[in-house]
Amino acid sequence: MEAAWLAAEAGIITKKEIQTQVIRAPSFSPDKTPFLIQDLFQTRNRPLEQHVQQQSQAEKPVPIIKYESDPNLGPVEQILSTNTPADVRKLFWHAGAWWRTIAQGSGTCCRSTAWVKIIRGSGQVIVNNNEDVYWRWHRFYNRMDVLEPLYLANVAGTFDVYIALSGGGTSGQAKAARVALARALLDSCPECQGTLASALVEDIRQKMPKMPGRIGARAQRKWRKR
Repeated sequence: MEAAWLAAEAGIITKKEIQTQVIRAPSFSPDKTPFLIQDLFQTRNRPLEQHVQQQSQAEKPVPIIKYESDPNLGPVEQILSTNTPADVRKLFWHAGAWWRTIAQGSGTCCRSTAWVKIIRGSGQVIVNNNEDVYWRWHRFYNRMDVLEPLYLANVAGTFDVYIALSGGGTSGQAKAARVALARALLDSCPECQGTLASALVEDIRQKMPKMPGRIGARAQRKWRKR
C-alpha cells in the first residue's frame, strides 16, 4: 500500500490507468500531451510514417506497480488495495487502520474558533497560511495542547496540518485547535475515536458579559450608607 501510494505521487501509473485516460481523452488528442489551439491543424500535414511511428511508441508497455501483500490485512482489504487505484481510493494503511489522505474539522473554545485541514505529508504544521507553530505559541504547554491529538492517534509526522484561527487569546486558540485537529483525525479514521476521547471534549464555557449597574458580570459596586 505504501509503495502504491508513493508511486502514484511520483507519477508512475499502470497500463490500465493509461488506457482509461485514452478512452476519456478527446479524439484529437491521441497522447498525453496537452492540446493547444495553435497545434490544431498540424496533424493534417504530418507524414504517415511519422504518425505510425508515434503510435508504436505510445503502445509500449508501461511497467505495472508491484504490490507486496501485507499479512495483517484481511482478504477483502488485500483485494481493494491491489485492484483499486490510489487516486480513487484516497486511503492508506497506517498503525493498523485505514486513514483518509485528506480530512478536516473545526472546534471552539471561549471566544476562539479554529479550522483544521490535514493532508498526508511530512508532518509540518502551518498556522494562518504562513506562521509556524513555534512562532504562534511561545509557551510549551500551548504547543502540546495543539499537537497532542497526533501523539494520541500515533500519526505524528504522517499528516501536514493547516490551522486557521480567529478570535480569543493564545490559550483559547490552542484549545480550539486541539479540538479541531482531533475531529479532523476522527474524520480521517473513525476507528480512533477511543484513543482521541480526551481530545474531543470541547470547552463550551463562555465569559458572561457585564451586567448593568455592576462593575462586571458578578461584582457589584461598594455600598456606602452615607
